[in-house]
Amino acid sequence: MRLTSLAVILQSASFFVTIFAVGTKSHINEEDKEFDCSGRKFLPAEYNHVERMQLTDPVNELGLTMDGIYKDLLQDRTEKGMCAFKDKDDGYYKYFQLINLWTSRKVENGNAMYSYILVSDRNNRANAMIKRMTIYAVDGTSKESYSICKIR
Repeated sequence: MRLTSLAVILQSASFFVTIFAVGTKSHINEEDKEFDCSGRKFLPAEYNHVERMQLTDPVNELGLTMDGIYKDLLQDRTEKGMCAFKDKDDGYYKYFQLINLWTSRKVENGNAMYSYILVSDRNNRANAMIKRMTIYAVDGTSKESYSICKIR
């Protein structure tokens, strides 16, 4: 009977635990943080001094929130390496699109635009960088996807 009770308690507790599949590490000095988004590197001198726009929910017509997107990216088991700074003082997160740091290129079915979103905690510390790719197809449709950048 006790073993069954323990199993139920452990099962119930698992609902309240967030598991981070990607690598996280403790915060370091802000001036030492660097993010690598598929070869595009971001240093504090750049991402702290560029025009930003705070993203509020929802961020698209599907009703997705940045909190939901970030949580999904942190739980993505296909990502390898360290992707976020995290500690017990993070609290809530704020999301800032870095306005002038987007790029674009031609792809097979249209144009791809890459924009970058800085994730900050309640203490205004950089936690992560998210790359948003929007493909604008020649037929007028668009598709968004998100990936989390590596930390250095």
